[in-house]
Amino acid sequence: MYKILLICGQPYEPWRGASIRMVHTIDVLTYLGYQVELLTVPSRFVNESSAEKIHLTPRFVFRRPGLLWKAFSLALKNNYDIIHGLHEALLPAGLAAWFSHTPLILERHEKTFPAVEVPSCSRIERRLYRSADVLVGSSSSIVALMQKIDCAARVCHIPDIPSLLSEPEAPQVARAKQIWTQGHRAHVVVCLGGPDRFTGMDSLRDAMCILAKERKDIRFVWIGGSVREISTWKSFFSEKAPELSVNFAGRLMPESLAVALAAADVIYIPKLQGVDAPMKLLDALFSGSAVLTVDCESSRKMIAPGMGVQIDDSPEAIAEALVALCEDAGCRKKLGRLAKQGVLAEHSPDYFADAYRRCCAFVINRHENPVTERVG
Repeated sequence: MYKILLICGQPYEPWRGASIRMVHTIDVLTYLGYQVELLTVPSRFVNESSAEKIHLTPRFVFRRPGLLWKAFSLALKNNYDIIHGLHEALLPAGLAAWFSHTPLILERHEKTFPAVEVPSCSRIERRLYRSADVLVGSSSSIVALMQKIDCAARVCHIPDIPSLLSEPEAPQVARAKQIWTQGHRAHVVVCLGGPDRFTGMDSLRDAMCILAKERKDIRFVWIGGSVREISTWKSFFSEKAPELSVNFAGRLMPESLAVALAAADVIYIPKLQGVDAPMKLLDALFSGSAVLTVDCESSRKMIAPGMGVQIDDSPEAIAEALVALCEDAGCRKKLGRLAKQGVLAEHSPDYFADAYRRCCAFVINRHENPVTERVG
C-alpha cells in the first residue's frame, strides 16, 4: 500500500472551504487505497477526515517553523511514497520532499489567487513549483500561473465538489422553515455572505431595507460572518429597518448549512470576488432551492442558463428579483432541479476521485517507470 504524507498549514475549521476540501481529498485518497497521514497545526475542532494518523505541530512554536521541523522528522523516519503539500505548507512540504528524495504534489486554491489577471510569484515559489511532480489547483488561476512560468505540463485542475453530498432529512428541513417563519405563511430567503469572498453586501442590505417596508411575508436568514460583523449588521438593521425579520445564523457546519439551504425558497449570493466560485455557491446550487446571484465573471462561469437567475448589483434589482421568485413557485422548482443536475454533472464526486487517482498514479509511475509528464 502506498503511503502519502499530506501537510496542511491552516488550522482545521469545519465551515471553511479549504478545510472541507482537505477532508474531501483525504477521504478520496483513502478510498483509492492510499494510506494517508496528515500533518497539520493544532485546532480547537476535531478533524473528521479518514486519515490513518494525524500529526500535530507543537503549540508553542510558530506555524511554519513547526511544520518544517515536523515534516523533516516524519519524512526521514517514514518511507513515504508521496508528500502532498496544501495551502501555507507548500514550502515545508517542498523542502521535506527534496531532503528525503520523496515525490511531491503541491496544491493551491482560489483564495491564494483571487485576481482576474495572471498572478505573479517569487523566485522561491517558482523553484518550488518547478520542483514538484504535480501541481493541483481548484481554480483556473493556478493553471494560468503555471503556464506563465512554464509548468503547464504538470498542472492538474481539480474543481471543488459540494461540502455535503447527502441530502438533509425532510423533518429537519421542515423544522428549520417552521422556526424561521414562526408558523406564518411566509417565504424564506437565505443570504450567503461574508467579506472574505463577497463584495455586494451593501446592495443586499439596502435591498432588505426596501423589502422590509413593502413585504411582510419575506423572512431573511443571513449565513456567514464573524461575531463582530454580525453585530455590525444587527446595529444597521435596528436603525434602518427595525421591522425587518432577519435571523443571523453565523458560520454553519456543513450538515447545518445543508438543512438551511434546503429550507430556503430563494438563496441569494452577493457579488463574488475572483474568477472562480467558492464552495458555498456549489452548496447553494446543489441544495435544490432557487439561486439568485449578482452577474459577475465567477457566477457566469458556474451558473449555466436555467440553473439560476443573475441580476445587476443594485438594491432595486435585488429586491425586484427576490419578490418575483418568491411569487413564482414553479420557476423556483425548475431552477432548483436544473441547478442540482448541473452541479452533479460538472462537479461530481466520481470526477473528483478520478482526477486525484490520475495525479497520484502519474507521480508514482514517474518515479517507478518514467513516462510522459503531461497530466490530464
